[in-house]
Amino acid sequence: MLWVYACFVPLKTNVICIPGKRKLADKVATAGFYVVVPDFLHGDPYAPDKADRPLPVWLKDHGPAGVKAPIAILGAEIDKLSPPELLKQFEEVLTAKPEVDGYAKIFPKVAHGWTVRYNVADEVAVQRAEEAHQHMLEWFAKYAK
Repeated sequence: MLWVYACFVPLKTNVICIPGKRKLADKVATAGFYVVVPDFLHGDPYAPDKADRPLPVWLKDHGPAGVKAPIAILGAEIDKLSPPELLKQFEEVLTAKPEVDGYAKIFPKVAHGWTVRYNVADEVAVQRAEEAHQHMLEWFAKYAK
C-alpha cells in the first residue's frame, strides 16, 4: 500500500497528514496543480539512529543515481541529514546524466525543514521559504503542466 495526501482546490482529501508537507501541498494546489504526496520510500525513510544502515548504505537504495525524470533538489546549508557536501555529490551525479534535467540548490543560512517548519512571524524565514516554494512552483510549471 502506498500512502498519499492528495489535495485539490477547493476540495481537499486527507488520507495521511504530515502538517508541514500538507501546508506546502496546499500551497501548490492553490497555484492550480493537482497534488499527491506519496511515500516514495515505501516506509523506509533514512533513520540516523540505525547504526547498521548509515546514510551511504541507505542512499544505495534511495539516492539520485537511479533518477530518470527531471528533478530539483532544494537543500539547506545547515542540515545534518542532507549536508551541503552530500547535495554537491547529488549535483555531480545529476550533472553526469545529461539526459536528465536536474539540479541541486543549497539555500544559505537555513536549516533542514526550512520550507515547511518556519516561524510565520519571522519575515526572513518566510522570505527564504517563499523563495524555495517559487523554485518548486516553477519546476511544476515546467514539468507538470
